[in-house]
Amino acid sequence: VPQPLIKGRCMVFRKMPVDRVAQIVEAATLYYEENLGQEQVARRLGVSKATVSRLLRKARELGIVGITVHKLL
Repeated sequence: VPQPLIKGRCMVFRKMPVDRVAQIVEAATLYYEENLGQEQVARRLGVSKATVSRLLRKARELGIVGITVHKLL
């Protein structure tokens, strides 16, 4: 499970503006927890769908979001 505050990633968070981290977390929350589509997230945040896609990718890269596939076979 990715952990956002381990040594290497902690440095990334320190270099990133707080409002950017907050935007990444908000996009991930709306998309993954509230099940909104990228277009809906974009409207809520006042950004483009492409920006939402980048924010979600960054959330995964930073360990803010972790995706697990449970194989049933």
